[in-house]
Amino acid sequence: MADEIRNEKGWSQVLPYLKKVWADHTKAILMEAKWYNEGYIPSLEEYLSIGWMTSGCLVLGVLSFFSIMNEVTHEMEHFLENNLQQILHDPCLILRLLNDLSTHKAERERGDAPSAIQCYMREANVLESWRR
Repeated sequence: MADEIRNEKGWSQVLPYLKKVWADHTKAILMEAKWYNEGYIPSLEEYLSIGWMTSGCLVLGVLSFFSIMNEVTHEMEHFLENNLQQILHDPCLILRLLNDLSTHKAERERGDAPSAIQCYMREANVLESWRR
């Protein structure tokens, strides 16, 4: 993708950002895998501290940003170096929570890793009750 953007747009600033977000994404996935293998259910805060990165939104956000930009100035590059994760944190967190809300029941039945719902329920000591 970085090569395509470089060929199409003519600049190569993309690769360092993609490497960073892929590394962060992978580390977060490995942490979730560790929790799963150990049977550990983290606190909601602990879960969300990495869950926003495992949503995939961070990687897609960086790719989308660089795909639509016609030009990235030096000032913009400096701003992104210092603020990219802050900019994408909240949209990625919302996506993670929406995903967890919509898939919680099926994932729980399959025995998947805990979701934000399960982390919250354990932390708040509440039971799931589905009344319609």
